[in-house]
Amino acid sequence: MPYFIGFTITVSFFAEFECRGFLELLRGHSLSTFPPVTKLKQEAVLNKNSAHKITTPNIPTDFIIHKYRSVKFQTCFTIKEIVCIIHTRGMLVCIPFFRTFNHQAIVMKHFFLFILFGVSSSCLFSQKMDSAKIYSNIHGIRQENSTFYEAEGYTIFKETINETFDSKGINRIKSKYNINSSRVPTNDTVLFACKTIVDVEIRTHFVNQYSIYYLFPTGTDQVIVIGFATMQTREIETEKFLVKAILNNTIPANAYTSSLVDSIKFADRYIQLGSACNWMGVHNVQCPNLGQMNWSEFRRMEKAEEMIKKQMDITANKPIGEFLEMDTVRILFEGMETRALKTKYKIKIPKLIMGGSNVLIIYYVAAEVRGKYVGCVLSYYTDNAKKNKLPPLLSEVMQLKE
Repeated sequence: MPYFIGFTITVSFFAEFECRGFLELLRGHSLSTFPPVTKLKQEAVLNKNSAHKITTPNIPTDFIIHKYRSVKFQTCFTIKEIVCIIHTRGMLVCIPFFRTFNHQAIVMKHFFLFILFGVSSSCLFSQKMDSAKIYSNIHGIRQENSTFYEAEGYTIFKETINETFDSKGINRIKSKYNINSSRVPTNDTVLFACKTIVDVEIRTHFVNQYSIYYLFPTGTDQVIVIGFATMQTREIETEKFLVKAILNNTIPANAYTSSLVDSIKFADRYIQLGSACNWMGVHNVQCPNLGQMNWSEFRRMEKAEEMIKKQMDITANKPIGEFLEMDTVRILFEGMETRALKTKYKIKIPKLIMGGSNVLIIYYVAAEVRGKYVGCVLSYYTDNAKKNKLPPLLSEVMQLKE
């Protein structure tokens, strides 16, 4: 039976956790991956107490959440520089494709011209973007036949579904992913044989969440869906680069981890955590009673700053709680002195029901670390550490200045 890494708990699973243990999972819970949107509506209310990243493009509603591990997808399909498409009528078509310098996609009918004169689209991407830096900012979690990614403020998934690539099929895809039915797919002018659907949700007066779906026909009556979600200002060229990297399987092996935590790579430094911690999503780790943090790695400082401002604004507008205090403090972050916004956030659920403290200490940090720009949100409950001290997970990356 399909199941997914710690992002939702079904009602039928409640009895298997004692109160404290279950609520520890719940209150450290993040929606940074892709929960179903129509099953168990009450989960959405319970999950809103997380201080961590909430970017949720809608994954199919027929996925069954079963245990605290992984979710199975269908086998993914890889497109190479020579694209082979099986037409719905059974005809096989293989087409080499390139990009001109004005970014207009063109199709060359003669393979001879491709060999002599063609410039592949991936080469042109690399001329404009530093692919090595982008690759080094990616985290992927492999889960048997599926993979999830976080890259430069985008949460991403890839799935191959049994569907036709016509108007009726795309309407069913919109229904499957809970995309607004009024959203009209467009023919992508950069990615070959691709249709794009963009959905926008207003989260606060300051924050819009963008869900972007790239659709590719593949096989017989199958469609590859690559879904992006972000609260950042969109960078369309980065999206296209990542789509190609995922389709062509060019993301380096060291970007991936298993769904079981042993160590994490934080801005190119490996931190050994052991098996007590859990991935709550990509670039999002939680250690029960020891803290939680999510982060993104960027090529520019303004993107890291944008991330923490918007994530704080999302938390400030959750009806489940309220900020009690805010203060700018000096810290050491990965050994470098910087400033962080320290907040105290009270969840409007009694301590008795929470099974412990209902007050979170949340730090928002944007800093340069080893040539990267990191946006990081770190949190813990007040009963997880002594006053003016940090719990073990947070202590791995930051220290308080006297």
